[in-house]
Amino acid sequence: MRNLVTVMAVVLFSMPAFFSLAKDSYKKYTDDQKYNFTVEVPEKWVVENIKNGLVFSGKQGTEEYNTTITFQFIPKQTGKTLDSEVEKFLSQMKTAQKFKLISKESCKLSGVPGCKIRVSYQAPGTAELFSQEQYITETKSCFCWLGYTAPSDLFDKYHAVITHAAQTVKFP
Repeated sequence: MRNLVTVMAVVLFSMPAFFSLAKDSYKKYTDDQKYNFTVEVPEKWVVENIKNGLVFSGKQGTEEYNTTITFQFIPKQTGKTLDSEVEKFLSQMKTAQKFKLISKESCKLSGVPGCKIRVSYQAPGTAELFSQEQYITETKSCFCWLGYTAPSDLFDKYHAVITHAAQTVKFP
């Protein structure tokens, strides 16, 4: 019984630290020129342009540096559907070493139906395991891939950032 009380005390006293991650200060990022969306990301994170998208991450030298939120915008083409984009993502991921599909479910992103997928895999050229949560949805002009990637041992610790981003992303 004493051990149970000790465990409960540790859990209760560590909860404020957990919730402080979820309540970190966020900044609103607006892209009204190229991709036309808004999202809230951690205030101290930096943004980098990539082909067809953006990557948000912690600053180099911080624990969050390898923890990323990535937006990719895939132009719509004849014959492409939400299902075909989901299959495209999964076939790309299946090539990774130690690939494991953890979950795949329907979701909504900015009120639009989509798919949420969670996978784990070994990062190329390393022994480090990563986890990824990928949202795929369709906007008026493109498919949006919103992904959260982190080393598996940090995935749950920073998961609140993707939950917040998924809840605050807006497409016109």
